[in-house]
Amino acid sequence: MRPTGLDEVAPADPFSAVMAVLGTLWPGDPSRALVLLWLLALPLAVLGAWFAATRVTDRSMLRITAAVLWALAPTFLTALMQGRPTGVLVHLLLPWLFYAGTVAHRSWGAAGTASLLFAATVACAPSLAPALVVLWAVTLLVMITVRRGHGAARVGWIVIPAVVLAIPVVFHQLRAQNPWALLADPGMPWAGPQVGADAAGRALLAAGSPTADPGGWAALLHDGAFGGGATGLPAAWLLVLLAPIGVLAVLAVFTRRWLAGGALLLVAVLGLVTAFVAVGIAVAFDGGQAVPLWPGAGLSLAWAGAVAAAVLTLDTGFALRPSPDADRALAAGRTRVLVGAVAMLALAVFALPMLTANLRGTAPLAAGPASTLPAFVAAEGRRQRRHRDRHPAPPRVRRRRRTGGVGREPDARRADHGPVHPHRRRRSRPSAGRDGRRPGHSDLVRGGLAPEGRRHRLRAARARGRERRPCARACG
Repeated sequence: MRPTGLDEVAPADPFSAVMAVLGTLWPGDPSRALVLLWLLALPLAVLGAWFAATRVTDRSMLRITAAVLWALAPTFLTALMQGRPTGVLVHLLLPWLFYAGTVAHRSWGAAGTASLLFAATVACAPSLAPALVVLWAVTLLVMITVRRGHGAARVGWIVIPAVVLAIPVVFHQLRAQNPWALLADPGMPWAGPQVGADAAGRALLAAGSPTADPGGWAALLHDGAFGGGATGLPAAWLLVLLAPIGVLAVLAVFTRRWLAGGALLLVAVLGLVTAFVAVGIAVAFDGGQAVPLWPGAGLSLAWAGAVAAAVLTLDTGFALRPSPDADRALAAGRTRVLVGAVAMLALAVFALPMLTANLRGTAPLAAGPASTLPAFVAAEGRRQRRHRDRHPAPPRVRRRRRTGGVGREPDARRADHGPVHPHRRRRSRPSAGRDGRRPGHSDLVRGGLAPEGRRHRLRAARARGRERRPCARACG
């Protein structure tokens, strides 16, 4: 299966296998599986984050907090609004990879599940491969040194399916002396809105926004949704609404479980570094315009580490001097619930423009035109139409194409009827009917001639039959 490059002899992208598996959810119309994915994206994100939070806390309230914070992530909502299937799939797969990967050293079942999820995640976002490999290497090193090799084989298996899927593509790109293409985002290149590679763009990435319009608030304020006085307000100040999550994540290293908090902060830092590097790399072009890598995949990894570290802080508490009673720094009841509710409410306010974009009609993703053609045929037609618009033919050639002539000027007498066979030049004009008029378009639709035209043909056939019968009797 190939999403692009149908005329190229090369190994298929591993992402095609992911799309094939996704298409089995609706075998009669595999493309409809993406529609189901978009409809179920938010519930699936909540479900995956809730299960992933079980590896961090046993408190149901904090699991719900983690699920809400994960589902309302700015990078996830941006991918949904812009129509980026790879960004959506990565955000949905990462919680399950965390859920299975943290216990992969215990059983081969968990290791096998984590290996498949690892392969699918790397296929959807190849730019995440370096960060995930670093995390895998650190985990393997811990298994060898701390646990004296117990579970190291299971952890080592996690990367094997991803390596097997990537070997043909890696070999092909290295032979073509194009190693940077291994980081390219799967699918059609699209120069969609995202942050730049400058200092301001990377500052927005560090704050958690993959686009130059934080949360869509700049467009909402510019449209005057809150009155004319709010049109001049800078939308960057609204990034303060994401501060509670960042503060709670940093405080994870001051809790009694500081080692786990440090590991989760390492995940967040690797995600941010991946986003910083990805936004400055362009390996594809869209109509002559360079298309940088989508930094949302790295931000999803960073958001996973930050949310998990924040939940760990709320679950354990923090103190400058770790002790067995350090969790009393945050009260077990009201304070914990209050801080979690503030973080969820602040993130919901930040995500309000993106959640209401479809209702306001400002979302880039909208219903496409109704068509009965297959997706490939429709895409090929659009490509040929764009080629004709960019490279128009000379007027003389256009006239010949329109009339069907080859190598000669069009004949005015046959301009409306197309090319005529040499043996039928005498019938270049349509014959007249019984009433003296020529059959028009209304007489030739839906099965040929109109009723009176069919009666005329039947009568003529009967007359020819009567003429032939005497001859047949005479000859017999």
